[in-house]
Amino acid sequence: MATAVVFGEALVDDFNAEQVVGGAPFNVARHLAAFMAPVLSITRIGDDQSGQLVRAEFERFAMNEAGLQLDPLEETGRVLVERGPRGHRFTILPNQAYDFIDRTAAVASVGGVEPGLVYFGMLAQRGEVSRAALKGLLDASVAPRFLDLNLRDGQYD
Repeated sequence: MATAVVFGEALVDDFNAEQVVGGAPFNVARHLAAFMAPVLSITRIGDDQSGQLVRAEFERFAMNEAGLQLDPLEETGRVLVERGPRGHRFTILPNQAYDFIDRTAAVASVGGVEPGLVYFGMLAQRGEVSRAALKGLLDASVAPRFLDLNLRDGQYD
């Protein structure tokens, strides 16, 4: 059976009093896993408390960890969220682990699956390293591609 390959950020939305694991690509992967669809999430997390929260979600939804990279230096992605009367305000922190998804490891992780589609968003493309990893992944697969345009101020040019 074909696998949905999902590339991009897994992060923690930090609401001060609570932390919620998210990131558009991770949310897509988690929902597919909840429906028992074969999914491979390619992302990178830090060796920190937020990374433990992400790993717990991988475990909770029985997600394949072949595409989960652990960064010994950079922190797991975090977005500071402020609730206000007119909605939420997001502060997306720079230089997070998902900005450094390794190309070689990303391409290798797809070796064990038959990609049915490749889903990717915008945020993980802000860094040159992850952008190169995505390019390598797309070059290695002829599967249909699904780009989720979720543009965030200050995160693209």
